[in-house]
Amino acid sequence: MITVKELFEGAVECDMKLVAHTVFWAMSERLVSSEDDSNKLHDIPLNQEKIQELANKNVLGIERIKLFVIRTNTPNLYSFYFAENALDANALHQNLFGEQGASISNGARLMPKRMFFETSNVSMNFFEYRKRFVQYPVYVGHASAGENVCVHLSQKGVAV
Repeated sequence: MITVKELFEGAVECDMKLVAHTVFWAMSERLVSSEDDSNKLHDIPLNQEKIQELANKNVLGIERIKLFVIRTNTPNLYSFYFAENALDANALHQNLFGEQGASISNGARLMPKRMFFETSNVSMNFFEYRKRFVQYPVYVGHASAGENVCVHLSQKGVAV
């Protein structure tokens, strides 16, 4: 059995905005308790309008910090950043490496991807790794296309 609390915590951790706000709404309305079986959520009438309003306002602050991927000027080399927006990630990249990246994209699809983070000597997904930081934007590291190893590079492009 997965409890309502476990479902809520998992939804928040994995940036499942609508699920988290649905559980939050149901708990706020006292339709479920944190120790209830999460399947109980299937049996209660949901106020979709109110839940969508909470999600639109993002009262839980979900998806605030995103993963951004910058394609560097070195072929097949990508730089990873946790930031609130692409401008912050790009500014940090320029500050650290003195280059305007070739392109920047939201890396949401990579969040569950398991990587070996060489600097920390750990293997985990980006969701788990994001918990290690408290200030953003933050440089996560570089990886070559198709590789699952993330390394820190100095400003000269040498692994540190």
